[in-house]
Amino acid sequence: MILEQNKILAAFSCDSSVVIKPLGCGNINVTYLVETKPEPFVLQRISGSVFPDPVAVMDNFEVICTHFQSIESTLRSGFIMSKPVYTKDERLFFKDSSGHYWRAQRYVNTAAVSRLNSIVQAKSVGRTLARFHLLFQKLHLGNIKDPLPGFHHLHRYLKEYDQIESKLQIKTDETALFCKNSIEIYREQALTIEHARANNTLTIQPIHGDPKVDNFIFSEVGEAVGLLDLDTVGAGIIYHDLGDCLRSACSTSQESDGTNVQPGFNLQLCRGILEGYFACEATNHSEIQPDYIYDGLFAICFELAVRFYTDHLQGNVYFRVEEDGRNADRALNQFRLCQDIARQESDIRQLVEFIYRKKDLTPVYGK
Repeated sequence: MILEQNKILAAFSCDSSVVIKPLGCGNINVTYLVETKPEPFVLQRISGSVFPDPVAVMDNFEVICTHFQSIESTLRSGFIMSKPVYTKDERLFFKDSSGHYWRAQRYVNTAAVSRLNSIVQAKSVGRTLARFHLLFQKLHLGNIKDPLPGFHHLHRYLKEYDQIESKLQIKTDETALFCKNSIEIYREQALTIEHARANNTLTIQPIHGDPKVDNFIFSEVGEAVGLLDLDTVGAGIIYHDLGDCLRSACSTSQESDGTNVQPGFNLQLCRGILEGYFACEATNHSEIQPDYIYDGLFAICFELAVRFYTDHLQGNVYFRVEEDGRNADRALNQFRLCQDIARQESDIRQLVEFIYRKKDLTPVYGK
């Protein structure tokens, strides 16, 4: 293992004396911080069990960063992203003897924020997501490959669950029963976005794909200033991005919290994020259909719950866990959050409509 590690480090022009530390708590890739001079960088092993084409993921990242650099500097001023760190022979990755792909990128220092603590902070998150959509709205989708075929296609995840559920003798413990019943109760409601996609009533555009709180870059004072984890950037539906941001940022608990907590959806944080998003003067406000914002929020929360539970039934092959049962707990918490979002549906829809129609929002980003 040490010999293999030295080979990986050598590929990125480092010797064995550098300090390497685990970084973050992601569910997919294995990530380390390499503390080297003149500046540290992030070393990451791409999950081959999740991404069918790891090379495409790394190629996409290069295309995304090149596009960002091509944008007028005044437009991208203040928006922070990472960028690739190349191997000593100018490649995007090193492939080890086990066939794993390792890539490196510039380390971006970000304040540790796992939960929003103010409306001001929530507005900065909404503004940052709006700026991302603005900056990448002209990214040519033909220049990037689909990193995760079928990503955010709920019918696909439900089909996978149905096939597994029909074959397995699922335990009838309290968690299993709650998850199974939740899928049946909310299945049709969660498919609203899918039906709209099938009817070609939604615009397909570049989206981040995974804008949860953990993937925002925060300044020292806790203001959102950029986005990390661009592996899921691709063609998608903007309501999935807005929904995932709201799901993650407005939940009163985290995905990894135990089952003794009761997740809730915070309307005040929701208001802050949406005000920040729509106060971004350059946001293509006219193309947003406000009714779909709630639908996207509910769909993405339900989708993640189904994926966690299905992965638990499959033996944890997608989301990394330290012990069996963690993905079932994650699913339980997401279904509980779905329950609270459904309870507040009328209030959330009214709030979205009110913010969308407001005429006196102060722009927080120039033309």
